[in-house]
Amino acid sequence: MAFPHQGDGYHRAMTTNEHRALAAVLRDLTFPAHRWEIITQAGLYGADAALCRRLRELSANKPYRDIAEVNAALATIPGRQLLLARDSRVDR
Repeated sequence: MAFPHQGDGYHRAMTTNEHRALAAVLRDLTFPAHRWEIITQAGLYGADAALCRRLRELSANKPYRDIAEVNAALATIPGRQLLLARDSRVDR
């Protein structure tokens, strides 16, 4: 499976595994949450640099009600890389 490159303008719906990965990272976060809280939680969880970079692209002007809203916002950002690009074995 080929993965899109950052900045190529590519965006698509997130896969089930990507939703699960983000849910695992944000599992202990209390919502609603602001961007800085989401980024901090990802860092505490040990999320990879690609995910943290994507989370920094979220809007800082509003709180996110839940993980689904974070997922939806990430899906609208052009150039979004797969959250599981490092470990595609999760699909198997």
